[in-house]
Amino acid sequence: LLSRRQRQMCIRDRYDLILQAHRRILSSQTPVCRMRSTIIALSVGSGHADWAYAGDSRLYQFYNGELVYQTRDHSASQVAVLMGEITQDEIRFHKDRSQLFRALGQDGGLNVDTGSVDLIPGQYAFLLCSDGFWEYVYEQEMTVSLAKASSPEDWVEKMRSILRQRAPENNDNNTAAASDRRSPTGAGTYSP
Repeated sequence: LLSRRQRQMCIRDRYDLILQAHRRILSSQTPVCRMRSTIIALSVGSGHADWAYAGDSRLYQFYNGELVYQTRDHSASQVAVLMGEITQDEIRFHKDRSQLFRALGQDGGLNVDTGSVDLIPGQYAFLLCSDGFWEYVYEQEMTVSLAKASSPEDWVEKMRSILRQRAPENNDNNTAAASDRRSPTGAGTYSP
């Protein structure tokens, strides 16, 4: 197992890689082409998982088949949820859902959020996905699909079937990746 200091260094490495990508995108910007992108990165090691992100791509963490954590979007609609103006469920199709406060390629610097979890004994599954995926696949459906899946690939495919039934034809922003991990030993606390 890594020490707390070693884990902080791993998280810092993810953070630095995201900032490098941000600077690379900024250096490629032209007045005609102003690209922006969201990002989420996950690293699963012996006894822990760490992540870093910016934007509205999400990480969902499942423990023993139940959703226990999801990242908070860096969007105007997420602020509306935090202020009690809309519910978490209403964020999916809120009028300001595409107004992001953090994204690769934004003008100036970029603040990246990080999180981690110690992997105590049990079964973990992680889903990383873009807004074009989570807008059409609800959290309860993610949980049910996970219970029926034989592998991370099968889990994503089951959710893609749901997405294909709901998403409009022009929805091309629906990226998803999944990982699972059985943690037979270890102890720790959860710290988003």
